[in-house]
Amino acid sequence: MTVPLPPLPPTADDAYRPGGRSMADIADTEHRQLLGLADQVTDQRLSPERRREVAEVLTAAISRHLSAEEQYLLPAARAALPGSAERVDRELAADAA
Repeated sequence: MTVPLPPLPPTADDAYRPGGRSMADIADTEHRQLLGLADQVTDQRLSPERRREVAEVLTAAISRHLSAEEQYLLPAARAALPGSAERVDRELAADAA
C-alpha cells in the first residue's frame, strides 16, 4: 500500500523545512501522554471509578493513535525510507496483536 504524499514547494534552499511540528515531535508528545494515562490507570491512590474513567480515555486515545500510525505514519515511512518495509510490517503486526 502506498500513500501519495503532497509535494513540497520548490526551493533552492536546502535548509528549507515546512512549518509546524514534525511527526516525530507529535508522536513523542502522544507517547508521553499515553504513558501518563497508563500511570493513572495503575495509581492505587485514585478511586476505582476515576481509574475506570481514565482507562476509557486511554483506550480511546490508544485506538486513535494506532489508527493514525497505521494510516499515515507507517505508510509514509515505507514510502520515504528505502528498506523500511520489513520494519513497518513488524510494527503493523505488533499493533494488530
